[in-house]
Amino acid sequence: MISRPFTDFVHPGDVAATNVEMGALRSGERVCRGFRNRYRAADGHYRWLEWSACASPSANAIHAVARDITEQRMAERRIARSAARLREMVAERTYELDRARTETLQLLALAGEYRDDDTSDHTERVAAMAAELARRLGLDAQTVEHLREAALLHDVGKIAIPDHILLNPGTLSAEEQEIMRTHAVLGARLLRGSGSPVLHMASVIAACHHEWWDGSGYPAGLAGERIPLVGR
Repeated sequence: MISRPFTDFVHPGDVAATNVEMGALRSGERVCRGFRNRYRAADGHYRWLEWSACASPSANAIHAVARDITEQRMAERRIARSAARLREMVAERTYELDRARTETLQLLALAGEYRDDDTSDHTERVAAMAAELARRLGLDAQTVEHLREAALLHDVGKIAIPDHILLNPGTLSAEEQEIMRTHAVLGARLLRGSGSPVLHMASVIAACHHEWWDGSGYPAGLAGERIPLVGR
Protein backbone atom coordinates (compact mmCIF):
# COMPACT_ATOMS: atom_id res chain seq x y z
CA MET A 1 0.00 0.00 0.00
CA ILE A 2 2.88 2.34 0.78
CA SER A 3 4.48 1.80 -2.60
CA ARG A 4 1.34 2.34 -4.69
CA PRO A 5 -0.86 5.39 -5.32
CA PHE A 6 -3.84 5.66 -3.00
CA THR A 7 -6.28 5.69 -5.88
CA ASP A 8 -5.07 2.26 -7.08
CA PHE A 9 -7.20 0.78 -4.33
CA VAL A 10 -10.28 2.91 -5.01
CA HIS A 11 -13.14 1.46 -7.03
CA PRO A 12 -12.92 2.72 -10.65
CA GLY A 13 -16.38 4.21 -10.35
CA ASP A 14 -15.28 6.36 -7.38
CA VAL A 15 -11.86 7.52 -8.60
CA ALA A 16 -13.09 10.77 -10.17
CA ALA A 17 -14.98 11.88 -7.03
CA THR A 18 -12.05 10.85 -4.84
CA ASN A 19 -9.61 12.93 -6.91
CA VAL A 20 -11.90 15.95 -6.59
CA GLU A 21 -12.04 15.48 -2.81
CA MET A 22 -8.26 15.06 -2.62
CA GLY A 23 -7.74 18.21 -4.66
CA ALA A 24 -9.99 20.20 -2.35
CA LEU A 25 -8.07 18.87 0.67
CA ARG A 26 -4.67 19.73 -0.78
CA SER A 27 -5.77 23.26 -1.66
CA GLY A 28 -7.12 23.81 1.83
CA GLU A 29 -10.64 24.54 0.54
CA ARG A 30 -12.19 22.26 3.11
CA VAL A 31 -11.71 19.52 5.66
CA CYS A 32 -13.06 16.16 4.57
CA ARG A 33 -15.92 14.82 6.67
CA GLY A 34 -18.16 11.92 5.72
CA PHE A 35 -16.76 11.36 2.21
CA ARG A 36 -17.60 7.86 0.99
CA ASN A 37 -15.96 5.62 -1.56
CA ARG A 38 -15.35 1.94 -2.22
CA TYR A 39 -11.92 0.66 -1.28
CA ARG A 40 -10.34 -2.65 -2.23
CA ALA A 41 -9.65 -5.07 0.60
CA ALA A 42 -6.97 -7.78 0.74
CA ASP A 43 -9.40 -10.40 -0.56
CA GLY A 44 -10.01 -8.35 -3.71
CA HIS A 45 -13.55 -7.30 -2.75
CA TYR A 46 -14.51 -3.68 -2.30
CA ARG A 47 -15.68 -2.30 1.02
CA TRP A 48 -17.49 0.99 1.58
CA LEU A 49 -15.44 3.42 3.67
CA GLU A 50 -16.41 6.76 5.17
CA TRP A 51 -13.50 9.15 5.48
CA SER A 52 -12.49 12.03 7.73
CA ALA A 53 -9.31 13.79 6.63
CA CYS A 54 -7.34 17.01 6.78
CA ALA A 55 -4.28 18.28 4.97
CA SER A 56 -0.92 19.08 6.53
CA PRO A 57 0.81 21.36 3.98
CA SER A 58 3.98 21.66 6.05
CA ALA A 59 4.43 17.89 6.03
CA ASN A 60 3.15 17.59 2.46
CA ALA A 61 0.69 14.98 3.73
CA ILE A 62 -2.96 14.24 4.23
CA HIS A 63 -3.98 12.67 7.52
CA ALA A 64 -7.03 10.48 7.16
CA VAL A 65 -9.02 7.91 9.07
CA ALA A 66 -11.81 5.74 7.65
CA ARG A 67 -14.45 3.50 9.08
CA ASP A 68 -15.98 0.52 7.34
CA ILE A 69 -19.64 1.26 6.58
CA THR A 70 -20.26 -1.67 4.21
CA GLU A 71 -22.98 -3.19 6.39
CA GLN A 72 -24.56 0.23 6.89
CA ARG A 73 -24.48 0.83 3.14
CA MET A 74 -26.16 -2.52 2.50
CA ALA A 75 -28.82 -1.67 5.06
CA GLU A 76 -29.34 1.72 3.42
CA ARG A 77 -29.82 0.02 0.05
CA ARG A 78 -32.36 -2.40 1.53
CA ILE A 79 -34.21 0.54 3.06
CA ALA A 80 -34.08 2.41 -0.25
CA ARG A 81 -35.50 -0.60 -2.10
CA SER A 82 -38.22 -0.97 0.51
CA ALA A 83 -39.01 2.74 0.29
CA ALA A 84 -39.21 2.52 -3.50
CA ARG A 85 -41.58 -0.43 -3.27
CA LEU A 86 -43.65 1.42 -0.68
CA ARG A 87 -43.89 4.43 -3.01
CA GLU A 88 -45.05 2.11 -5.78
CA MET A 89 -47.70 0.61 -3.50
CA VAL A 90 -48.87 4.06 -2.41
CA ALA A 91 -49.02 5.20 -6.04
CA GLU A 92 -51.02 2.12 -7.00
CA ARG A 93 -53.40 2.60 -4.09
CA THR A 94 -53.73 6.31 -4.83
CA TYR A 95 -54.58 5.51 -8.45
CA GLU A 96 -57.21 3.01 -7.32
CA LEU A 97 -58.71 5.53 -4.90
CA ASP A 98 -58.69 8.29 -7.52
CA ARG A 99 -60.40 5.99 -10.00
CA ALA A 100 -63.00 4.96 -7.41
CA ARG A 101 -63.58 8.60 -6.50
CA THR A 102 -64.03 9.55 -10.15
CA GLU A 103 -66.52 6.73 -10.68
CA THR A 104 -68.41 7.73 -7.53
CA LEU A 105 -68.60 11.35 -8.67
CA GLN A 106 -69.86 10.27 -12.08
CA LEU A 107 -72.51 8.02 -10.54
CA LEU A 108 -73.57 10.78 -8.14
CA ALA A 109 -73.89 13.19 -11.06
CA LEU A 110 -75.92 10.64 -13.01
CA ALA A 111 -78.22 10.15 -10.04
CA GLY A 112 -79.34 13.73 -10.45
CA GLU A 113 -79.34 13.70 -14.23
CA TYR A 114 -81.48 10.59 -14.58
CA ARG A 115 -84.27 12.34 -12.73
CA ASP A 116 -84.48 14.96 -15.44
CA ASP A 117 -84.76 13.59 -18.97
CA ASP A 118 -84.48 17.07 -20.45
CA THR A 119 -80.83 17.31 -19.36
CA SER A 120 -79.51 14.09 -20.91
CA ASP A 121 -75.71 14.39 -21.18
CA HIS A 122 -76.00 17.92 -19.87
CA THR A 123 -73.59 17.34 -16.99
CA GLU A 124 -70.91 15.87 -19.27
CA ARG A 125 -71.17 18.83 -21.64
CA VAL A 126 -70.92 21.33 -18.80
CA ALA A 127 -67.88 19.55 -17.38
CA ALA A 128 -66.13 19.41 -20.76
CA MET A 129 -66.83 23.07 -21.53
CA ALA A 130 -65.77 24.26 -18.06
CA ALA A 131 -62.49 22.33 -18.31
CA GLU A 132 -61.78 23.72 -21.77
CA LEU A 133 -62.45 27.28 -20.62
CA ALA A 134 -60.16 26.74 -17.63
CA ARG A 135 -57.42 25.37 -19.88
CA ARG A 136 -57.66 28.37 -22.21
CA LEU A 137 -57.50 30.71 -19.22
CA GLY A 138 -54.16 29.14 -18.32
CA LEU A 139 -55.15 27.31 -15.14
CA ASP A 140 -52.77 24.52 -14.17
CA ALA A 141 -53.45 20.97 -15.35
CA GLN A 142 -54.49 19.66 -11.93
CA THR A 143 -57.04 22.45 -11.45
CA VAL A 144 -58.43 21.81 -14.93
CA GLU A 145 -58.86 18.11 -14.15
CA HIS A 146 -60.43 18.84 -10.75
CA LEU A 147 -62.81 21.26 -12.45
CA ARG A 148 -63.77 18.64 -15.03
CA GLU A 149 -64.74 16.24 -12.22
CA ALA A 150 -66.32 18.83 -9.94
CA ALA A 151 -68.46 20.41 -12.66
CA LEU A 152 -70.24 17.09 -13.13
CA LEU A 153 -71.93 17.74 -9.79
CA HIS A 154 -73.20 21.26 -10.42
CA ASP A 155 -76.85 20.08 -10.49
CA VAL A 156 -76.61 17.34 -7.87
CA GLY A 157 -78.99 19.30 -5.63
CA LYS A 158 -81.81 18.38 -8.03
CA ILE A 159 -82.06 14.98 -6.34
CA ALA A 160 -83.76 16.81 -3.46
CA ILE A 161 -86.35 18.57 -5.66
CA PRO A 162 -89.80 16.91 -5.72
CA ASP A 163 -90.69 15.15 -8.96
CA HIS A 164 -93.83 17.19 -9.54
CA ILE A 165 -91.62 20.29 -9.80
CA LEU A 166 -88.47 18.89 -11.38
CA LEU A 167 -90.37 16.93 -14.05
CA ASN A 168 -93.08 19.50 -14.65
CA PRO A 169 -93.19 20.03 -18.45
CA GLY A 170 -95.13 23.26 -18.09
CA THR A 171 -94.40 26.66 -16.59
CA LEU A 172 -93.57 26.64 -12.89
CA SER A 173 -95.47 28.84 -10.50
CA ALA A 174 -93.58 31.47 -8.54
CA GLU A 175 -93.61 29.21 -5.48
CA GLU A 176 -92.41 26.21 -7.50
CA GLN A 177 -89.70 28.31 -9.09
CA GLU A 178 -88.41 29.25 -5.64
CA ILE A 179 -88.32 25.58 -4.66
CA MET A 180 -86.51 24.73 -7.87
CA ARG A 181 -83.92 27.37 -7.18
CA THR A 182 -83.06 25.76 -3.85
CA HIS A 183 -81.18 23.02 -5.73
CA ALA A 184 -78.10 25.24 -5.75
CA VAL A 185 -78.03 25.58 -1.96
CA LEU A 186 -79.03 21.95 -1.43
CA GLY A 187 -76.28 20.73 -3.74
CA ALA A 188 -73.66 22.83 -1.97
CA ARG A 189 -74.88 21.56 1.40
CA LEU A 190 -74.67 17.97 0.21
CA LEU A 191 -71.07 18.36 -0.94
CA ARG A 192 -69.80 20.67 1.79
CA GLY A 193 -67.38 19.56 4.49
CA SER A 194 -65.38 16.99 2.54
CA GLY A 195 -61.60 16.96 2.70
CA SER A 196 -61.46 16.17 -1.02
CA PRO A 197 -60.31 19.13 -3.17
CA VAL A 198 -62.68 18.00 -5.92
CA LEU A 199 -65.73 17.84 -3.65
CA HIS A 200 -64.82 21.18 -2.08
CA MET A 201 -64.67 22.71 -5.56
CA ALA A 202 -67.92 20.95 -6.48
CA SER A 203 -69.59 22.50 -3.44
CA VAL A 204 -68.54 25.98 -4.59
CA ILE A 205 -69.75 25.28 -8.12
CA ALA A 206 -73.08 23.91 -6.95
CA ALA A 207 -73.62 26.99 -4.79
CA CYS A 208 -72.95 29.60 -7.46
CA HIS A 209 -73.46 28.09 -10.91
CA HIS A 210 -76.68 30.13 -11.32
CA GLU A 211 -75.13 33.45 -10.29
CA TRP A 212 -75.00 36.04 -13.08
CA TRP A 213 -72.29 38.57 -13.84
CA ASP A 214 -74.77 41.44 -13.43
CA GLY A 215 -75.89 40.19 -10.00
CA SER A 216 -79.35 39.07 -11.10
CA GLY A 217 -78.68 35.37 -10.48
CA TYR A 218 -79.33 33.20 -7.45
CA PRO A 219 -79.11 32.19 -4.65
CA ALA A 220 -76.87 34.99 -3.30
CA GLY A 221 -77.13 37.61 -6.05
CA LEU A 222 -73.35 37.74 -6.44
CA ALA A 223 -71.96 39.92 -9.22
CA GLY A 224 -68.76 40.09 -11.23
CA GLU A 225 -65.64 38.70 -9.63
CA ARG A 226 -67.47 38.14 -6.34
CA ILE A 227 -68.65 34.95 -8.06
CA PRO A 228 -65.88 32.34 -7.51
CA LEU A 229 -63.90 31.65 -10.68
CA VAL A 230 -64.82 27.95 -10.81
CA GLY A 231 -68.47 28.90 -10.59
CA ARG A 232 -68.15 31.45 -13.38
